[in-house]
Amino acid sequence: MTKQEERTSLLVLFAFAMVLRLLLITQKNLWFDEIFSWHITQDTFRSIIIDTAGDIHPPFYYFVLKIWQEIFGVSVSVLRTPSALFSAAAVFFIYPLSKRVLDISSSLLVIFLFSISPLNIYFAQEARMASLNLFLNAGAIYFLILLIEKTTNYKKFYLSFSFYLYTIFTLLALYTHYFSFFVLASELLYILFHFRKEMKKLIYFIPSYVLIAWGYSPWFNTMILQIKKGQSWRGGQTTWAVVYQFLTFIKDIGMGFYHRYINNLISYPVEVIIFIIIIIASAGIIKLYKKAELNSTGVFIVLLSSIPFLTAILISFKQWIEYFRYLSIIIPYILTFIVMGVNYFTKKIQYTTIVIFILINIFGLLLYFGNSSKNNDYRTLINSLSGDTTDIELYVYPHYFGWIIDYYTSDQIPPVTGYGWEFSMLLDTVNVHKPGKFWLVMDYHSMDSSKYDEYLAPILNSYNKTSTSTYPIQPNTLKLYLFERKK
Repeated sequence: MTKQEERTSLLVLFAFAMVLRLLLITQKNLWFDEIFSWHITQDTFRSIIIDTAGDIHPPFYYFVLKIWQEIFGVSVSVLRTPSALFSAAAVFFIYPLSKRVLDISSSLLVIFLFSISPLNIYFAQEARMASLNLFLNAGAIYFLILLIEKTTNYKKFYLSFSFYLYTIFTLLALYTHYFSFFVLASELLYILFHFRKEMKKLIYFIPSYVLIAWGYSPWFNTMILQIKKGQSWRGGQTTWAVVYQFLTFIKDIGMGFYHRYINNLISYPVEVIIFIIIIIASAGIIKLYKKAELNSTGVFIVLLSSIPFLTAILISFKQWIEYFRYLSIIIPYILTFIVMGVNYFTKKIQYTTIVIFILINIFGLLLYFGNSSKNNDYRTLINSLSGDTTDIELYVYPHYFGWIIDYYTSDQIPPVTGYGWEFSMLLDTVNVHKPGKFWLVMDYHSMDSSKYDEYLAPILNSYNKTSTSTYPIQPNTLKLYLFERKK
């Protein structure tokens, strides 16, 4: 393949990845985390820093999203497009990395697999930081590889653009998501491995890490406080729960998120097939290593595929985390790992394994695009609220989900009057305002849905329940009640 053909192939795959990431990008509702992204960017940059300090993530993604909104607006497509762009653009970092361990055809195959990855498309169509984090870490990894090639002398090293770009991309990745630290740990282990026989060259990298530490120092105490605080709803897990989560992530690698909503008689066999593919690839990697045919970058791919994964497993014993969300950033390296490993075997095994894996990914794409909603789809409920509302005095919504209604609301719906994360807060809102007629939204995220009737009992002392509507949302239900004061 000529250089021109190679460039053309890469550009075609980039365009293909971009099309898939823009396809039906507004099909699914904005769910709570995306609404949080929108909500937090409605104020100043200073407010973003203050708000994120009280949350659980660093602020950089919100800065990017705020600037984007200032230019293009706040439609669903606009909010999600940066994620699509960052996800697709990552191919320009992933491809040259894969070329250091694979031939051109196999490297293009990695990009194709990344392009159709249902899990990466899921996050490429979400107004959250996963795709930006993937892009920044892929960039940092790419520039680190280039930088290592400059360690022939100090002048060449420190005058290289790669030195500054590696430092900047790493720092911004750390300001985007804390799981970037585990990618950074993989990078540090790789540097130690690469220079294990030339330890003096480790000195080259000290200024970069000093700059990263200095740049991160304003946020360091906040990060420590957030890590100590954790998230109250994420408790520790049993060994079996961690194993189950690991096995679920195996399915995520090939089928994406929506395998959770199909029959286990389908998903379990596919899970076994994906697991076998990973075992085959692992066996191939081990054979390559034993025969000294696994180059330094190949070891790097192994580290990138395993260190964040193993760290996530250790963390999840103490606090449950969503592997599919946080580990989506290492999917490109897992895909490279798979192609690199199966390439050790005969053509028949290679082709059979890769074709099966591609078919699984296509199945995952059909699941993804065949599902029209994300968690907490309030759109039908909002349409119900958009009727004749002239005599409605109060709107009471649970927890932060009032923001979702704020975003989607038509001019016919007044702003949210009150909401809280406990039912007593919702009840207080009613008692203070004493409306003649009001809507009440009950959401499973805020309270146990099996006790809805128990919660409503105090209201029924003063109000008649004139209507009840039930809306199915994943993975539970949402109820809308209309109350009118007793005469």
